[in-house]
Order: sequence, then C-alpha cells, then structure tokens
Amino acid sequence: DPRVIILDRTNVRHLEALPDGALADLAVIDASFISLALVLPAALRLLKPDGRIIALVKPQFEAGAEHVGKGGVVRDERTHR
Repeated sequence: DPRVIILDRTNVRHLEALPDGALADLAVIDASFISLALVLPAALRLLKPDGRIIALVKPQFEAGAEHVGKGGVVRDERTHR
C-alpha cells in the first residue's frame, strides 16, 4: 500500500519530517530500549492534528530501573498498570 511509510530502525527523535514531507494520519510505534515518554513528543510532530498513535507499551522501559527485576522482567502487576 503506497500510503504506508515503514521506518524500521529509525530513531524518531532524529526525524525532522516524513520522507514525503506530509503529516501522518496514524503512527504505530514499537520502540526498543527507550521510554515512550521520549518517543511520543517526536512522533506527535509528524502527525496531523487529528492523527492517532498506536504504541506497544513495554513495562521494563516505562517503569524505571528500581521496578525492573533481573533479566529486564517486570513482575509486579501494579507496575504494569
């Protein structure tokens, strides 16, 4: 589908604009080794005002080091929320 722009292995924080210069209707985010708190503001710059984001939340990157167990696993259900 030509409407889809795939930006695998792209650090959105360093992206000034989409390749076609347009704003996106939808962003789907599966970030690795970084908190969404750092990624979302950058993604919002690339969206239309009524654009939407679907993001995969990974507790081990959102919870903070004090809540992450050995091997990067968050076991406490309260932390997952």
